[in-house]
Amino acid sequence: MKLTLDINRDILSRNWSVLKSYLDDKDFSITIVSKVVQSHPALLEVMEELGIQVIADSYPQNLSSGQFSERWTLCITSPQDALNVIRGSNLSVHSNFVTLQEFQSACKQADESHEVLLMIDMGDWREGFPVDFLLQNLDKLENIDPLVIRGLAINLSCFAGVQLTDKHINELLEVATKIREKVSFNMLSIGNSSALPYLESWNQIHRKFWPDIDWNVRIGEALFCGTLPGTSKSILGLANAFRLKLPIVEAHQKEHTINTEDLVLNSFGEVFNTEPKDKMQRILLGAGRVDFDPQYINFPNYLEWIGSSSDLTVLVNHGESLQVGGFVDCTPNYHTIMNLALSPRLNLQIL
Repeated sequence: MKLTLDINRDILSRNWSVLKSYLDDKDFSITIVSKVVQSHPALLEVMEELGIQVIADSYPQNLSSGQFSERWTLCITSPQDALNVIRGSNLSVHSNFVTLQEFQSACKQADESHEVLLMIDMGDWREGFPVDFLLQNLDKLENIDPLVIRGLAINLSCFAGVQLTDKHINELLEVATKIREKVSFNMLSIGNSSALPYLESWNQIHRKFWPDIDWNVRIGEALFCGTLPGTSKSILGLANAFRLKLPIVEAHQKEHTINTEDLVLNSFGEVFNTEPKDKMQRILLGAGRVDFDPQYINFPNYLEWIGSSSDLTVLVNHGESLQVGGFVDCTPNYHTIMNLALSPRLNLQIL
């Protein structure tokens, strides 16, 4: 049984037009992060049609299709991955010297050059060189040919949820100034979709900084789902380009009652909500937690989500009667889509 995920080409095109205009006006280059659906070939084809030039994923093997000017590997990789990364992408991100050294060796072995962004830790408790450590070891960035340092990058909000502020930009500029005394580079990549609200004031405050630098943002969720990471709230008037069709596999009139004395923890260590409901139609969908986290799906208003097991989702229907063999159309958010992208049952359609 396939799970059908539709992508609306028109919505995606409009989102891209809005984002490109917004960021072009602020002199930002854009890298589109397509890992939400593991850079599915059908999605990459649409992105190519839209004129997107630079794409990124966590893993280089996902970037094998499409004609793009640049492919970035955004996941910090192990030294053992060096050869695969440089063969599958133009640029990768780094936060330790051990892996950089291995990448240098792999480049020499493959007779290829490769660009890198040095990730700087700005307090989100995820990847990045500690600032003091990096500044004390700048000599290790010399003579790393055929590696080429494209620039510096920071990543906030993904782990601890740190919000980008002037403090982080000012610290990045201080670090960049010291590094630039030893090593040349031309890019500062300041974050993902969560950076968009901060950029509202960019023209007035920061445009004067380093006009020869390529200021960059890495956009994924805002383009595909129209939302701000971590909130599922719309930003810049963007819309969710995805719709999910889930098959109805059971539909019966049942009373929603359980004897509390019979209850133990369910398979997921949870205590079931025993609040009684009148007899009404209970719907089972043929998908569950092995496919996605149902709390991140916006079901139609007339359907009340009761819970999900590993392979089924239980809903109570407050609307017109539904039939087995039909489908429930819903709006998945970024987290759900990422889960679905890993499912062998995914059927991705471009509308």
